[in-house]
Amino acid sequence: MLYVKGLGLYSDDWHFLGLLSNSSDQSILGLLRSVIPYTRLRPIESLYVGGLYWLFGVQPLLYHIVNALVFNGTILLFYLSLREMIKVRVYALVIPLVYALLPNYSSDRYWFIAFVISLSIGFYFLNLYSDLRSLRTQQRHFWKWKLLATCAMLCCLFGYEVALPLFLLNPLLVWFRARQLHDPVVNKRSPLKALSVSFTTNVLLIVFVAAYKTLTARGESDLFVHRMGIRDNYSYHLRRLVAGAIGINYGSYGIALPLKVARVLGIYHNPSILALGIVIGVLVFVYIYRSCRGYDPGDSSERSYFKLMALGIIVFALGYAIFLTNSQVEFTTTGAGNRTAIAATLGVAISFVGVIGWMSWVLPSTRLRQSVFCLLISLLSVSGFLISNTIASFWVDAAGKQQDVIDAVRKEFPNLEPGSTLIIDGLCPYSGPGIVFECYWDVGGMLKTYYQDTSLNGDIVTAKMKIEDIGLYTSIYAEKRFYPYNSKLILFNIEQNRIYRLGDPESARHYFQVINPEYQGRCPQGSEGQGVQIF
Repeated sequence: MLYVKGLGLYSDDWHFLGLLSNSSDQSILGLLRSVIPYTRLRPIESLYVGGLYWLFGVQPLLYHIVNALVFNGTILLFYLSLREMIKVRVYALVIPLVYALLPNYSSDRYWFIAFVISLSIGFYFLNLYSDLRSLRTQQRHFWKWKLLATCAMLCCLFGYEVALPLFLLNPLLVWFRARQLHDPVVNKRSPLKALSVSFTTNVLLIVFVAAYKTLTARGESDLFVHRMGIRDNYSYHLRRLVAGAIGINYGSYGIALPLKVARVLGIYHNPSILALGIVIGVLVFVYIYRSCRGYDPGDSSERSYFKLMALGIIVFALGYAIFLTNSQVEFTTTGAGNRTAIAATLGVAISFVGVIGWMSWVLPSTRLRQSVFCLLISLLSVSGFLISNTIASFWVDAAGKQQDVIDAVRKEFPNLEPGSTLIIDGLCPYSGPGIVFECYWDVGGMLKTYYQDTSLNGDIVTAKMKIEDIGLYTSIYAEKRFYPYNSKLILFNIEQNRIYRLGDPESARHYFQVINPEYQGRCPQGSEGQGVQIF
């Protein structure tokens, strides 16, 4: 409600818009062909990105509304899956609620190119729900549910890989549910058969998808493939993975969560966010308290809460397990890199609810246990809401600053000569974690989109820029870009609203010695994948 209308397009979004807007064939098939070279490992991403552009063009608000609808559908499927397994409705209610509001994967809410990750998690829950639902249906409908589960799993894995290890857990969940339903007297489907069918199907599909991606990636050097693999020492990579995952999710957004909320309220205070947060807190408390009628947290055994915590830790570990095979994971509380935590946060939500349930269990009276349980759930929910909306305010600010840059460029350059390279100076690449413009793929994509010319290139001046005798070098994610000196190499200082032609090394060195010797002006220190830390 508070931020969706202010969000824009960021980073990789512009790269894909540059491809889509310049496709000679604007049919849905033509648009898909334009992006497939960069998304062939993820065909569902091709369909999602190309399909949304075909429907909406360059209309970010409509993209973000679709993502909101998909995300809420994902939460509903999560709830329905838990209702199939959990007897006590209140836990099936609060776990998806907590997950929906946790800020651990906040960038998936704001960034168009990351929307396919939310979609993939939705397909994961569609698979799980279909498998569970098939257990209590008649035999003639069993294979219909299994077919739906199979299609959902393929869509998930061909969309984004982060949920892949979770499919190894699903057969055990199916077996657990089959044991609950099994009735030898009426000859219900045996738990062992349910386990074997689910396990066999999931393993075969994982092998198929892994084989497809391995064969497709072989010999390719596109935007994603060249970053695969692990370049560091594996023991170092493993230590970094474990420490980073635990530190962010159970440290920064666990033990230190009250400090984050205090910083939001003290430094980034926003009356609208606070007011709506209070309303949400009251609604959550009242609704969960009403749902607790007839249920006492003390009715469950202490062991059941520890089992819930353990399950959360297992899901959390599986949510990061895909990164045992590659190093494309970043650990940040607020930056774009936290998009990969979306699967692991499922486990975080489960374990948090387990801890809250246990903390309520130790109290002496039923009313006190119910009240504390509902209060802690509502406080956790409000904390996530406040943090996510505060982070969103920076992405909204970044979109506004980005539009100012676009307007200035289009005003100063009504036309750009084909083959030109425009280097923009005088802008800060980040507004907090929000991305304004940070490198060649977003500046270049923006130029290609607005000038309808695929020969145009662009970049920004950062502290990583190097002035050499033959041209300028920039780098991002350890990837270097080279721009040779010529009459079409243009530097636009957006603060001065002045144009400089960099036809030789002397003109380049003179500019950076006189105008911008520090290469980053007054910008706060930021980095790719994280932006500028706000807490």
